[in-house]
Amino acid sequence: ISGGKIKLLRSNKRTGVSSARNAGLAKASNPWIAYLDSDNCLKPNFLSTFASSIVEHPSHRLFYSCFENESDGAVRGRRPFNRPALLKANYIDLGAFVHSRDLFRSLGGFDTTMRRLVDWDLIIRYTEKAPAVFIPCPLMIYNDAATDRSRISVGESLDDARVYLREKHGMPITITTLIPAYNHETYISQALDSAVKQVGDFNHEIIVCDDGSSDGTRSILKGYAHRYRHLVRDISNDENLGISGTFRKCIDNATGDFIAILEGDDYWSSAEKLQKQLRFLIDNPDCSMVFSMIDVV
Repeated sequence: ISGGKIKLLRSNKRTGVSSARNAGLAKASNPWIAYLDSDNCLKPNFLSTFASSIVEHPSHRLFYSCFENESDGAVRGRRPFNRPALLKANYIDLGAFVHSRDLFRSLGGFDTTMRRLVDWDLIIRYTEKAPAVFIPCPLMIYNDAATDRSRISVGESLDDARVYLREKHGMPITITTLIPAYNHETYISQALDSAVKQVGDFNHEIIVCDDGSSDGTRSILKGYAHRYRHLVRDISNDENLGISGTFRKCIDNATGDFIAILEGDDYWSSAEKLQKQLRFLIDNPDCSMVFSMIDVV
């Protein structure tokens, strides 16, 4: 602080993370902005790598990299920039995101009316005006202590934030289809085909999870996840967790506004199954779930 590289800003009252970040943005004097939450950590080559990329891409104003989980070292956010995919789910962490100061001056800072998903909101607004450059190496270590109730990402309502964000940016509703499977080699392709063929005015995310099968189920799931990489996400278990544990894992990984379940030995007979049920729920807001008749084969 005494050397002038660190400036300390104080507030007389708690105003929230958006206001705190906006205060910092207003005082920033350099042409490029990076962010660091107090529970995360930058790698030593963070600034030098971003600086090199900025020099290599002089016409761009947004840059981001992937990052590592502190708990297990898993690399996340390893995805080249794709705005339609970004509108479905945020894969850019603010701690691995750098932008030019002029974007803040022209588009404003963080939305102070929001308590959750504020990072996603800012990234959506900025990338609407300027495409982002992806740096394919992890440059930030993310503290993924998801059970810490003091964190905004856990304590505040996710559903309320999603509704607000969707209305603000005109984003379509997202449905997550969960497909748990165990020794379903004979049936799983038919189940997956019926899921990927769903059509309607919604974003679709499919999460597949093999529960330690002894047949070829897991190999088939990997093939679909590779073929439909922007639609199907494979989170298969390394060991058998049982049906309850597998469902819990699938639900914890879902990002959709609504959840549908398709077991690995079943399939949907209509490509409009999700659209029809979504329309019913929208038209009947007092209902929280919907089901249909089934055919037994």
